[in-house]
Amino acid sequence: MLEESRETLINLVSEKENMLDAMVVNKSQALDQFIVECIKCDKRRIDSKIKTLDNIFGIHSTFYYYGREHLLINLLPYIKHGVENNELITVSFSKDIYHQLMELLESHGIDKSSVIFFPVKDMVMANNKNGLEGVRQLISTLLKGVECKNYKGARIIGQPSFAIGETSKEDFLKLEKVLTDSVIGMNASGLCVYDAFDYIHNGQLIDEYIMNDSFRTHSHLLYNNSLFKFN
Repeated sequence: MLEESRETLINLVSEKENMLDAMVVNKSQALDQFIVECIKCDKRRIDSKIKTLDNIFGIHSTFYYYGREHLLINLLPYIKHGVENNELITVSFSKDIYHQLMELLESHGIDKSSVIFFPVKDMVMANNKNGLEGVRQLISTLLKGVECKNYKGARIIGQPSFAIGETSKEDFLKLEKVLTDSVIGMNASGLCVYDAFDYIHNGQLIDEYIMNDSFRTHSHLLYNNSLFKFN
């Protein structure tokens, strides 16, 4: 069922040539449901209350994607909300995903000048050196630059697969433990996008331990273009 839904989504994206098309978004949201059920995300109860994507400072959320199309379809509206809310968007993705994302932002009329690459190694090093306070200091420094450019705050988006490849599973897990606390009280939010395809089929980078840890270390789930609180 997952593969069938993914193939249908890929074909629909090719047909519509617009990742924000209503039919594409609806098919992507159907895939959201399959993924949540498949990875047993209900190991933590998902609150029925929905938080919109407009006011998310202080939130550390997670998203589980099944294939690149599914990831990008969900990233575009998330980033669009941030850009329209006058936030700086920082991303830490593999080069191929980063370049494709930037191309899609332009083709979909989303201002990509508000989207920058932010090296995940810097955050890992700050955490390894000074723990939570080191990460909060790094985010504070980022926000000072953000304020100078008249942004309201920052959306920090990271790809765990890329982070693990750039550092190590151990370093990544240590960082995830402090990220929820690191954005509390800040004009910043965090979103970690997990490769559910790798988890389900290979477990090369996103294995059972990494996935289970993701349920514990995030306060919210990005799902159907909204944020649901974990309880």
